[in-house]
Amino acid sequence: MPCEYCKSKHKDLSFIHQAVSVCRVCLSVATLEPIEVTCPNHLIEDINLSFELTPKQKEVSKQLCYTHDKNVLFEAVCGAGKTECVLELIQDRLNKGFKVGWAIPRRQVVLELTLRLQKVFPSLTVIAVCEGYTTQLAADLVLFTTHQAFRYKQSFDVLILDEVDAFPYKGNHLLQHLVSQTYKHQCIMMSATIPHDLRKTMVEEKWSHITCYERPTHIPLSIPVHIRTFSWLMLFWIFKLRPRQKKWLIFVPSIRQAIRYAQVLRCDVLTSKSEDKDKIIEHFSNTQQGTLVCTTILERGVTFINVHVMVIMAHHSVFDESSLVQIAGRVGRHKMYPTGDVFFISSQDSEEVNACISTLQNANATAYGV
Repeated sequence: MPCEYCKSKHKDLSFIHQAVSVCRVCLSVATLEPIEVTCPNHLIEDINLSFELTPKQKEVSKQLCYTHDKNVLFEAVCGAGKTECVLELIQDRLNKGFKVGWAIPRRQVVLELTLRLQKVFPSLTVIAVCEGYTTQLAADLVLFTTHQAFRYKQSFDVLILDEVDAFPYKGNHLLQHLVSQTYKHQCIMMSATIPHDLRKTMVEEKWSHITCYERPTHIPLSIPVHIRTFSWLMLFWIFKLRPRQKKWLIFVPSIRQAIRYAQVLRCDVLTSKSEDKDKIIEHFSNTQQGTLVCTTILERGVTFINVHVMVIMAHHSVFDESSLVQIAGRVGRHKMYPTGDVFFISSQDSEEVNACISTLQNANATAYGV
């Protein structure tokens, strides 16, 4: 009998807890008392935004509010403003006495988004619950990494699940189960790259499907240029292309390669093993020019102004379609710099690269007819 939580089938390591099978790893989760989150004791009258939503964002925002108890798959291209589109839903649900939570796979995104939402909802207590931030666990609005979902069994009426296809949530049965147990009525699942199995579930269970393929800039997404070359010529292409613009994110498939390329290019490097990640990101954000070599750690959840990207060894298995779409989506996110260059450099053809380019072209055709 598989574990109810992680679906593992270790017969000798299973227990029966409340009439369900639970493995030894998940037993502490199953027996933990859930956190009782708070509800605001006042109506939220205004959303404190420094700009006005576009007509398309307003339309999507209303659609989300009208979904009520129905699960939603919210599909929006990178830079479309998913966060802004769900603000009215948060206001609506909290004003109706519902408890709202926001789950995100990556810690850095949780911390950044918490600061943004505290400014948007200044009358609310907004907290982040993730590694290093577990002292306060209950508030009016809780943002937490999917690894912290075990604390919140049935704690929320409505859950916003951001970046449903991101590591480490994607393909992790335990995390998926724990997150599914955090809400009672409704889940809003969001991403620019929706996994095929989730689309299938959406159809089978008749979820609402809301889309936004238009950025606030009203400028089509940058379509990657795919450059086929020999492996030993990739460094040549970096030097050839890099002077064309001032600020570059260069993605490589491994930590070892990231360090090697950064040494050759004499620039900063960011990987999962890097110390002072926040300082590296802040430094790159504040520069007008320069290069940052990174792994897929920066494929989503960050916004840099006037940045352009290259992917080295784009045919590598670490770069699947969703990863490449997210990487291309780092470009053109600011209204002052709505365009930019995207180069995929590989030594062989790649179905994932072709699928990424096709996906972006179809999104542009849907939104702008181009």
